[in-house]
Amino acid sequence: MKRLGHLGTINMLITPRVLIERRSIELKPLFARLSQQFQQAAATKTINLSFSASHITKLYADATAIENALSPLIQNAVKFTPDGGSVMVMATVTGGTLSITVEDNGIGISQQSLKQLGKPFE
Repeated sequence: MKRLGHLGTINMLITPRVLIERRSIELKPLFARLSQQFQQAAATKTINLSFSASHITKLYADATAIENALSPLIQNAVKFTPDGGSVMVMATVTGGTLSITVEDNGIGISQQSLKQLGKPFE
């Protein structure tokens, strides 16, 4: 038990800390950057890549953190969506909470793999 505690302390010391810098940002330019980043890969597979922010104009958040979270999701969506498919990134606000959804018509994740999401690698 004590050894595990030491490993956790070592991990904290070697893991870089992430500094979240919240400020007023516009969502549409952020979506435009992400669209530009993945448009070529989507076009190669004739995938319709779309972004929707409904009526959201500004929010108080860390744009870099949002981009870092969304980039791998969009990349996987484009990668695993068949030719001619679609990938949609949608932002909505419900009860003061922002939700960003990446939706595609790719192969999906098996039920077994869904159970493992969020767990450490074994």
